[in-house]
Amino acid sequence: MPVALSALYLDASGDISDDFCMRVQYRRVAQAGDLPDVWHYATCNEIRPGMPTYMTVVGMQAETEYQLRHDYVRVPRPQPHDAVQGMRDGEAVTFTTGAIPKAVQKRVSPYVMRPQHIEAPNSPVSEHEGYMLQSTLKKGKKPGLPTATDMNGNIVYYLPYYKGAYQFGSDDTGSGSLTRVSGKGTWFLNGSGKNTLNPGMSTQILSQVWAEIDLEGVPLWTLSIYQVNDMLLEGGHELIAEILGHHDAIRTPDGRTLLLGAYSSVDFDLEPEVYKLRDFPECNEERKGPTPTERAEEVAEQHWDFVLEFDADRTLTKSWKAKDHIYQTLAEQNEESYNSIMFDLPALALEPMYYSDSAMDRTHCNTLHMDPSDGGVFLSARHYDAVFKLDWENDGEPLFNIQELALYDADYQPYVKDFDNNIGFFSHQHCIETYQVEGRDDVKLVSLFDNNNTLVIKHGQPAHSNGVLALVHEARREAVILMRKPLPTFCAALGTSQVLANGNTWYHCGTHTGEGLSGKVGSSSTVYEINTDGDIVYSAGCDAASYRVWRLHSLYGGTDYTPVAGTESLPIPEAWDV
Repeated sequence: MPVALSALYLDASGDISDDFCMRVQYRRVAQAGDLPDVWHYATCNEIRPGMPTYMTVVGMQAETEYQLRHDYVRVPRPQPHDAVQGMRDGEAVTFTTGAIPKAVQKRVSPYVMRPQHIEAPNSPVSEHEGYMLQSTLKKGKKPGLPTATDMNGNIVYYLPYYKGAYQFGSDDTGSGSLTRVSGKGTWFLNGSGKNTLNPGMSTQILSQVWAEIDLEGVPLWTLSIYQVNDMLLEGGHELIAEILGHHDAIRTPDGRTLLLGAYSSVDFDLEPEVYKLRDFPECNEERKGPTPTERAEEVAEQHWDFVLEFDADRTLTKSWKAKDHIYQTLAEQNEESYNSIMFDLPALALEPMYYSDSAMDRTHCNTLHMDPSDGGVFLSARHYDAVFKLDWENDGEPLFNIQELALYDADYQPYVKDFDNNIGFFSHQHCIETYQVEGRDDVKLVSLFDNNNTLVIKHGQPAHSNGVLALVHEARREAVILMRKPLPTFCAALGTSQVLANGNTWYHCGTHTGEGLSGKVGSSSTVYEINTDGDIVYSAGCDAASYRVWRLHSLYGGTDYTPVAGTESLPIPEAWDV
């Protein structure tokens, strides 16, 4: 395997029965002055009695000596973070990783998250547990490869880039953007190579491909627009695919896959003169001043989002279109939203986001998240400033919008939005994640990244985004805001949020303009870990924009449905006990 930071581990399996799977563990050999490193778990591979069992081991630093060993644990195989006792078999072997090739080093180095603040900087590596898995955007002519570092900024993985790995295009535009960990060492990406589908195509929109890849960069499952439309036709659905696999895809606990994309609704009956009014430069000029919202309704091409569901056999089982379920005219949005009328702003809030000649991006959904307790799907619609929970198991109608819940502070006093003092809930948000509260089936812990675009428009500088943490009681339609942490930077777009297993929160500012690590001013990205007291205990950054930065306990485990410690001590209002 042409990756310097991996090992191919092989065991003959012997007479072990198929009631077990093989698990590999690895640890760094202690150097002079180091404390002994802990054993880290890779995932488990199924075995066939009498046949060799292979495992690709990743998560190791370059040019470093490691010990590797394996054991056998009963199926179903545990998660990498589960301390399950196994049957030991064999002694540890040593392995030294290779150097990162110079061409790869040159390509990934601008994108590597390097620590800026560590609460205990003299602690050994094992004290800063976990990894940062980051998907960077294009910087210059070449996109950055998805990479992973430990918490000290050491590269421990990079997406392989070789013939047969995930690259559908014929040039450097084909590597794709990592959107989410799908579990057990597989990742979801979308690709946009110029020649991805048809050499005659010149637009990026029509060259989208979605894929699930393994740690070696080999596609396990790919979808093109043409394949999706064939499935839609066969199922009697309207052809909707235009941008396939943008922003997010998720794997549900029962093995289904939900994929987020976009499609166009085009009004061909409009007069050509009206259609021409929507060209991009004129739209930008128009948005500098008040714009009648009725004008936006004249745009011929309206871009909406869709969600496609595939079962475990990769068969299309559902097609959901945003326009059929959450459609409102821009005029209605502006009348009903706190963003425009209460701010007395021009039509910028739930803004008609023009991103091509005569085209408008209506919803711009950016996150899918399934509630495993009831199968509902949370959908973040950035241009609506809304997070809907969809009744996914039935008709997909919105059950509620988190933005519209009754808000309270941690003392269960009404939380009053005060836009003149930059107090709101969230706007133009990214990456909602939900977690079950221990002992409470009716309460969810919710984190999201509040880009805060609307209040920044209102207040200007100093601008900042927020890390938001809240408790949600769905039946009461209430939310308690535990934290709305002003972050040191303003992130106009992109972002990641997580609640970590230790109860801290993780927020990623995907792109902000300011002085980066190199001292240059440009597009940078930063991550922050915030403790339960609201203090930043860790931060890291790089001089490039990044799409997502996930904090992982293991490169083999997903971020979804991860248990979070200490939820029983959260300040749940007594009124919610009724």
